[in-house]
Parts: sequence; C-alpha cells; structure tokens
Amino acid sequence: MNNLNTQEATLLRMKYQQDLDIRQIASQLNLKESAVKMCLKRAREKARQFYAETID
Repeated sequence: MNNLNTQEATLLRMKYQQDLDIRQIASQLNLKESAVKMCLKRAREKARQFYAETID
C-alpha cells in the first residue's frame, strides 16, 4: 500500500477492511458516489500493477 497515495489507501481500507459500501464511503468523505467508484477503480488498478511488477 506504500505505492498508493493517502486517499487511495484510505478508500481501499474503508471498502475492504471496514466493509463499507460506496454510499457510506461517499458520505463520510463528502464525495459523490461516482467519484468514490472511480477512485477505487484506479486504486485497485494501481495496486494490481504494482503487485504484477513485484512478481516479475
């Protein structure tokens, strides 16, 4: 998670460790649901890419 910025790491933790849904995350961070979805998508892609690079 060190390769992610603070917001990306926070969003992933809220989604997967705290098991919050998109609406709850958006409400807590004062973001639109669509913004949360897009940020989560980008954070997951970034994490996947980093993981893939460490395997190679």
